[in-house]
Amino acid sequence: MKQYPKVRRPGHRETDALCERGTVTVLEKLDGNNFRFERTGSDDLRFGSRTTKLGTDPDGIGGQFDAVTDYLAENVDVARLAEFERERGPLVLFGENMVEHTLEYDRETPQFLGFDVWQADRERFLPFEEAVFVFESLGIRTVPVLERHDATVFGNEYGTGADLDYEVPESTYRDGVAEGVVLRNDESGARAKVVAPAFRERHRSTSDEPETDTERLVEQYCTDARIEKAAHRLVDDGEWDELQMPMMEALPMAVVDDIWAEEHEEIVREDWEIDMGELRNRVSTQCVPVLKGLTR
Repeated sequence: MKQYPKVRRPGHRETDALCERGTVTVLEKLDGNNFRFERTGSDDLRFGSRTTKLGTDPDGIGGQFDAVTDYLAENVDVARLAEFERERGPLVLFGENMVEHTLEYDRETPQFLGFDVWQADRERFLPFEEAVFVFESLGIRTVPVLERHDATVFGNEYGTGADLDYEVPESTYRDGVAEGVVLRNDESGARAKVVAPAFRERHRSTSDEPETDTERLVEQYCTDARIEKAAHRLVDDGEWDELQMPMMEALPMAVVDDIWAEEHEEIVREDWEIDMGELRNRVSTQCVPVLKGLTR
């Protein structure tokens, strides 16, 4: 069961071809969690979180995935999915499970919004318009499309690489700015995410000069937004049933892992001397009040 690849920020080498050719499609980035499903040979649906295969029985899965598995079981036209697979081979369908995290969305927001379809035989994601057709044919809505641009025109208007500057618009499903946008170019295969300033995972400045490089790293990258995201991911991935203080045994390292995964290219350019023991202690100290706030 295909696992969805990480979407990077502009400036990462995986986003280099975003504005080279083709079309850039701008999608709303939603504050839920990554969820997937596929059809089994016996016409059941097999479900999965971002990292965990959950099985085929919605009643047996339950818990935090109860709403989304029930929603998909009730709404997906499995016979139509079988027809698509006779034409295209096995498919894995990805979308956003709209569980409540930091942002509160309208009651009319669907429980699941599709955004990608993996064609296993060809080892590729379907072009977005084709993926939309598949989802809509199955009875599933897709994430909002905000606009489309010729890739070169998009790059000329908003910049490229680390200089790309795109203002995140209002959300389709809440009263306020969207969490961010996902930029995708189906011709080059490049994807990138832009997060609204209010939800970014790193500080732009600090009031006092850090005394050590480790403190500087923590102040810059270990933000409340990153800690909240890591805590919710531990629940979303099934490692914990709910947000609770005992998660402190896993949360600090989850935050450190996320920092390395997202920020390593910038960190390695700095002439920093990092003390790993100090890093773990400082991240743990930052995590405690944030997790307490989430579990009240």
